[in-house]
Amino acid sequence: MKHGLIYSMAAAAALLLAGCSKNTEEGVAGYGRITLDCETDIALATRAQTVTVPATSDMSVSITGADYQKSWSSMAKYEAESPLLKEGDYTVVIGYGQPNQEGVERPYYTGSAPATVVARQTVPVSVTVRIANSLTTIEATEQFRKYFPKAEFTLGTASGNSFRFASDATGSGILPLGELVYVKVGTSLPVSGSAHRQSQTGVDEGPAVEFQEQTLQTTEEKTCHRFRFDAPDAGSATLDILIDDTVVETIALPIELNDEA
Repeated sequence: MKHGLIYSMAAAAALLLAGCSKNTEEGVAGYGRITLDCETDIALATRAQTVTVPATSDMSVSITGADYQKSWSSMAKYEAESPLLKEGDYTVVIGYGQPNQEGVERPYYTGSAPATVVARQTVPVSVTVRIANSLTTIEATEQFRKYFPKAEFTLGTASGNSFRFASDATGSGILPLGELVYVKVGTSLPVSGSAHRQSQTGVDEGPAVEFQEQTLQTTEEKTCHRFRFDAPDAGSATLDILIDDTVVETIALPIELNDEA
């Protein structure tokens, strides 16, 4: 019985030493961990808009060091793995979406921070991610809607994407006026439109007209570019280009009758 107890104690000690030896080897090799804290800055360059905010757990993680590079498709997967990293300097990048994506609810967020891994320690790293693409929309004033009660507009991008807006957005793929669209930074935005004037009889749609294409040459990061159609009087139309609430350009629009409508 005494020998059995001694053997049991010896076996337990061997197991304990084996467990300790793993941590000791990791410590000797110089390994630690990084725990991440992510903050989302949704402010645009000028004024806050109602923007799409992804869940932190859905954001991707990438860690790069001198001889290390690995990515995780989500923060949740990174936290589940909690990888051991050799002591040294790293760069942590957290993001959501892709810089070239465009569309409704297609934001691109990114942020990075340096990190220094210390052996046998868990190092906290805080990363702030910010909107890194542009936003745009098409609007119409009440005065414009009065003189042109039925209107439809097309907004294109240099990437070849096209978005349709309408005052009565009932069809598939047609956006209501004022809907925010995310677009690439540095892209051009051509805008054109068509409309029907007020009906003279109260029965028909009124004469159809076309608005010539106008182009914003380049979009800016973290900025909302607004195209606002206005009608100072019954015989004219203008296009205001705004950065949030600030008008940066007003264009008098030639109105062409559309005899085929």
